[in-house]
Amino acid sequence: MGIFFDQSCAVDESREILLSENTNVGKALRNNHLTYHVVDFTSNSREIWIREIKAAEELKESFVKEGNTTIYEDRAKDARQTLELIEDGRHVRYFYLAKFHG
Repeated sequence: MGIFFDQSCAVDESREILLSENTNVGKALRNNHLTYHVVDFTSNSREIWIREIKAAEELKESFVKEGNTTIYEDRAKDARQTLELIEDGRHVRYFYLAKFHG
């Protein structure tokens, strides 16, 4: 079973929750006695958010003309916030490949 999972932490939270074994998915897999392999996709995710910001800015005028300024603002805000978290070391994206035993 493959699972992509993003985890963030607030400024006042320990970054320990960003370790693959400490994320919600890592804990759930371990608690259910599943072994897993993890691939860190954080740097790939960073590049995707950078491209999303660029695309939003390039399409901003079209969104405004269509009366969909809110859609542009929401997507651009989400992308900027996530990118900021990644660059501050407070956001990770992992791919968990879990194995069922039995």
